Amino acid sequence: MSELAKRVLSALVLAPLALFAAWTGGLVAALLVALLSVLVAIEWMRMTGCTKTPLLAAGAALVFAYVILIALVLDGAQSVLIGAGIAALAVLLAVIAAPGRWWVAGIFYAGALGGALVLILGKAAPGFEAIVLIFLIVWMTDIAAYFGGRAMGGP
Repeated sequence: MSELAKRVLSALVLAPLALFAAWTGGLVAALLVALLSVLVAIEWMRMTGCTKTPLLAAGAALVFAYVILIALVLDGAQSVLIGAGIAALAVLLAVIAAPGRWWVAGIFYAGALGGALVLILGKAAPGFEAIVLIFLIVWMTDIAAYFGGRAMGGP
């Protein structure tokens, strides 16, 4: 199967799922965002050389907890406190764990991504429209990057 066919097939499955979660909002959307944030964190951690399963699990758990807590609280001030607590745990993991600590940035990146999406979805009026706009921007950018890369002779 070609790379383009894989992308189209995954889009046919994931786009409706993402739109459904954004439409329903609430805990359904928060759980999906949390799971996707965990995948982002694990991918980042692996790309930066973190291959230790306990660290991957701990990083993923921190990201999941952060996104779900933000969804449950949906309050700016409390969200900052939750984020500070999660950040402190992530830094503690990095200090204890291993050399080459760039992997810990993935916890912050994935947590910020998931937390922002959940906060946007928590806003009643513009939340769904804002998320759909973000989806469209990401999808268009990805499509343009794929075809632009192919036109330049990339893989």
